[in-house]
Amino acid sequence: MKYLISLFALLPSVLFAGGVLVQFDSSKSSLLADLKSEQNTKIRKISTLIPNLYHIQSEFRSDKFLLDNLLAQKDTKRGELNHKISILPTKIGKALQCKKRALVSEEGFPNDPYFNEQWALYQEENDEASPFRKDLGALEAWKITKGSKKIKIAVIDTGIDYNHKELKANMWVNEVELNGKTGVDDDNNGYIDDIHGYNTVEHNGDPMDDNGHGTHCAGIIGAVQNNGLGISGIMPEVTLVAVKFLGASGGGEDSNAIEAIEYAIKAGVDIMSNSWGSSQGSIFLKEIVQKAQESGIYFVVAAGNNADDTDSYPMYPSVYAKDLNNVFSVASHTPNLSLSYFSNYGNESVTIAAPGDNILSTTPNDMVMTMSGTSMAAPYVAGIIGLLISHEGSLPFDELQQRFLDNSVPSRNFKRIMTEGRIHAEALLTKFVPPRPDDSAWKDYELDEPFESVHPMPRGAWITKQIKIPGARFIRVIVEKFDLEDGFDFFKIKEGGQSVHRIVIDELTGAGENYTTEYLDGDSIELIISSTYVPSRTWGVKILKLQYIK
Repeated sequence: MKYLISLFALLPSVLFAGGVLVQFDSSKSSLLADLKSEQNTKIRKISTLIPNLYHIQSEFRSDKFLLDNLLAQKDTKRGELNHKISILPTKIGKALQCKKRALVSEEGFPNDPYFNEQWALYQEENDEASPFRKDLGALEAWKITKGSKKIKIAVIDTGIDYNHKELKANMWVNEVELNGKTGVDDDNNGYIDDIHGYNTVEHNGDPMDDNGHGTHCAGIIGAVQNNGLGISGIMPEVTLVAVKFLGASGGGEDSNAIEAIEYAIKAGVDIMSNSWGSSQGSIFLKEIVQKAQESGIYFVVAAGNNADDTDSYPMYPSVYAKDLNNVFSVASHTPNLSLSYFSNYGNESVTIAAPGDNILSTTPNDMVMTMSGTSMAAPYVAGIIGLLISHEGSLPFDELQQRFLDNSVPSRNFKRIMTEGRIHAEALLTKFVPPRPDDSAWKDYELDEPFESVHPMPRGAWITKQIKIPGARFIRVIVEKFDLEDGFDFFKIKEGGQSVHRIVIDELTGAGENYTTEYLDGDSIELIISSTYVPSRTWGVKILKLQYIK
């Protein structure tokens, strides 16, 4: 070991960089003992659930050099770099004072003054593709249950402002520590003064939020309802546990995250809400999530905000939804029920969509603010799972996964995620199975005249037509024939209407016959034929009929 130290001393100082995570074969390892004795090395045991796992930092050694040398030693079982983690990039709006000003509301509506600005909880507009409005069905769900204080949800984030007027009544209180001696681990759980949770950044019992992100996520879940103050959470009756592992800048490391998840496991939480991530994976982070699985804990996580397919470009820990059945990865959708432009997606790695655009929630110092991101979508799902288990009791993970598949509200806009749908609290609680297109239910809609290009297709063509089929819930197109210059000429179908946010549902180029397009939700569709000014001798496009389901 002295030889290793002398080599390390030749390296320039890196001032205790992120360090490495190393698991030793034994707590009595001689290598471990040597490291503990080094003056310029910091070593900290970060887990008891993963035996002999340590975070090691050296003042004079690069992390990679340190890791390579430790992995070469016989006492080392496994190791990896300690990667950076951060809150997911979030669009932030204007802060508003959380004043006490009861809203005069209709029966069944809470009196929280900003409730009418919480589109995720209530919108008047109906979803044309389902029997529901375009919200989460919160009002109907609350007639069944508003949750239970027995359900503990850990917000693993930048902390929570546990003194916030909208959150204080729903904060977890460790009574033994509250009534014990300051600086003493009164309940012998290994954590000193953890009254409302724990802080793995400073390694103390104060998880106060110094960023705002965690408090925002906490309010989405459990802001107090009907107090004439601010907003309402999706689960107004809940116990929130603050677990801070991200600092004031929103950054942290794998080591902090592992300690945070372990703390929440030991605190006996039912659900973990995680609105953070990294493009770099960690074997130890995945293992601690597995420990949560073994403890029966639902692990809800934001899918990420890079507009990426995480089946191909993973975001951790959300990608663990692929192979850990307690992990539920959440995409973001807009008030108009389209996937948010920033949201990640993945047919294998993202479970379900939830509201994440311009979400109003709590921020420190008794304020409220709008934020956007999958960070906001994940807490809605955590809270709705909380409502469900308050009503039915704990469900096996596979059963909850199946409920999400059965009771999510389907939409063509969400075809790139597992459930192909969005979460809906009422549907989940009542086990309602929203309608999905049935191949036997499609009916033909013959056009009065063909929608087609000139044959052959001229250069610079642009032909459009909007068609409405009153009462239709789903529409698709039967393309009799298309012969287009591949990559230059196109036939597209879009949502009908005038909105600038209408999305392209399907796009054809090249050649084919009797092609059935993807379907769209609603009663209106736009057909578009376009060609560039590149010389072409292609035949064009011809359409005689659409199909619909009412």
